[in-house]
This record gives sequence, structure tokens and C-alpha cells, in this order.
Amino acid sequence: LKINKKYSKLLKESNFNKDLKEKKEEAQNLINVVNERKKSLKRVGEGLLKLQIDFFENGKEFMKPLRLKDLALEVGLSESTISRISNGKYLNTVWGTFSIKYFFSKKINGDLGSRAVKEIIKRIIENSESKLSDEKIRLILKSEGIEIARRTVAKYRQSMNIFK
Repeated sequence: LKINKKYSKLLKESNFNKDLKEKKEEAQNLINVVNERKKSLKRVGEGLLKLQIDFFENGKEFMKPLRLKDLALEVGLSESTISRISNGKYLNTVWGTFSIKYFFSKKINGDLGSRAVKEIIKRIIENSESKLSDEKIRLILKSEGIEIARRTVAKYRQSMNIFK
């Protein structure tokens, strides 16, 4: 966005009315706000890249737990600012296109977030030739060092619409 130089020059050189000069100032303020928002969004993207580097390099199963607060500290913005600029924004990655909100998840087990655990459950189910119970999946996860309750497995399967 920019103000046409021709009109800007005309405003400086002549005595146009006060309303027209106010409109120019409003337009310039809008341009400044849009540019600041663009800078903030870039900072959020760079912060996500830094904090979720394992996801970007290795895939969904490597998603770390991340809170708005963590990203806010990383990029020097408030949580509410990050939440606002994340709404309706997406990141295109080699793993697909994801809402910025996708990158935030609760801590479940050690350094794993709920999104990563869901992806691991999905992989276990897809790689199984037979139907697995929630308890069997829980035991497989336990063998991989992931301690979660059977109810959590059931809840995650339901949220992903996986009933195999």
C-alpha cells in the first residue's frame, strides 16, 4: 500500500482543504498499521520456525508442546497480539498447510505435545493389520516411552475420527 506521489505532491504544494489533508493522514496511518501487522506476523512465523524446528525438519510426530506464552516470550509480543494475528492465518510447509493455531498444543509427555501424540497414534493404527483397542495402543505407546491414559487414547482417536 502507498499513497500516490502525484496526489501527495499536490497536497503539499497547494492549499487544499483540511479534510483532504486529514484523509491523507488517515491513509498513511492505515499503511503504517498494515506494515506493523506484517512485521509482527513475520516475527510469529520466525518464532514458530525456531520453536518447532523438529516439526519443520521431520514431520508431525515431532511437534513440541507450545503455548502462546512461550511464543510471546520468544518474539517479544503479547499473547493477545499473537492470538489476534494468528486468526485465519496459515503456514505452508512440506507437510501440508496448517493454521498457525495448529502449532500450539498442550504438553502431554515429556517433550511431546498432544498433536505429536495424535500423529503417533495415527501411525500406529495405520501400520497395524488388525484392529487395535485403546488399551493396546496405550501399551504400544508405553513401549515407546509415552505414558498416557487409555481414555486419552480414546479421546484422541475420536477427535481424529479414527475407529479402525
